[in-house]
Amino acid sequence: MQRRRRRRQAGFTLVELMVVVVIIGILAGVVVGSFAGRQEAAYDVRVKSDFKVIEDAISFFKMDTQQYPETIEELMIGSDIDGWKGPYLKRPPKDPWGELYIYEYTGEAPIPYELKTFGADKTEGGEGDNKDYSNLDFLEGGGF
Repeated sequence: MQRRRRRRQAGFTLVELMVVVVIIGILAGVVVGSFAGRQEAAYDVRVKSDFKVIEDAISFFKMDTQQYPETIEELMIGSDIDGWKGPYLKRPPKDPWGELYIYEYTGEAPIPYELKTFGADKTEGGEGDNKDYSNLDFLEGGGF
């Protein structure tokens, strides 16, 4: 009789294992669900932070040389412009999707340049993860 009791207590039944698997599945669903929708907010913060770093480098360049860079490369590799004291950036800045940020010198007021990235799809236009970002968006409406 003691042999039978030991056999029953030696392992888990299929029902017990299924209950544990269901509980783990429910917990995983709750955890994953709580992070859903946070990725886009994380991209917004990352791009905004990167824009700030690049804009600071452009400001230092402008203070030293009395002009804006024509290309973003001038912030890193230097130029023969009088007063250049860089590098102002150590490496080319990349967006959260691994692409280089786009810098366009326009010469127009109030900000004579535009920084932008096209999002996950890497093409102009889109919504959600594919939305475009531009530093000029802050002038128009206050944010992304």
